[in-house]
Amino acid sequence: MKSIREYKHAQTIALFDTGFTISHVGHQLNISWTCVKNAIKRYCEHGTFKDLSRMGRPSKITPRTAHHLKRLTNGENQANVNIITQKLNDSSTWCVSSRRPPKSPDLNVVGELCGIIDKKLASKPINTKTDSQKRLQEEWDNIPNTLYRALVDSMSERIEKCLKAQEGHFL
Repeated sequence: MKSIREYKHAQTIALFDTGFTISHVGHQLNISWTCVKNAIKRYCEHGTFKDLSRMGRPSKITPRTAHHLKRLTNGENQANVNIITQKLNDSSTWCVSSRRPPKSPDLNVVGELCGIIDKKLASKPINTKTDSQKRLQEEWDNIPNTLYRALVDSMSERIEKCLKAQEGHFL
């Protein structure tokens, strides 16, 4: 909607009250009939010639963005981890380390499962999103329980190999 000045709103109401039609008021003031109609409606509903305040687009902050903003404004995250670690070590009988674990793909069995499913999904073309979801569920259901058990049982061996590689990749 095109905005018109307050005095045009006042002229619009005055001409309309004297008996002019909406189209004649618009022609007389050189504004569109919709602006005339909106000005009359606004005056009847709110009793003012001024434009109403607008809300605009609401800001959209997701929980993830809110968490990220909190971390940015909080600062010194590693210092907080060290404080928590120290308090845990003071209050418990077992030792807690603040050193972050390596992000070794060799220890990620879920990643290995995803790789297996990806290979099976790539064997046939997928045309739609529903087809993709259906095929993904089918392939997930077709993974034998022995594979799950083998991956879980291999964790101790994987950890030993990772320690021997001194946090390097061993696969």
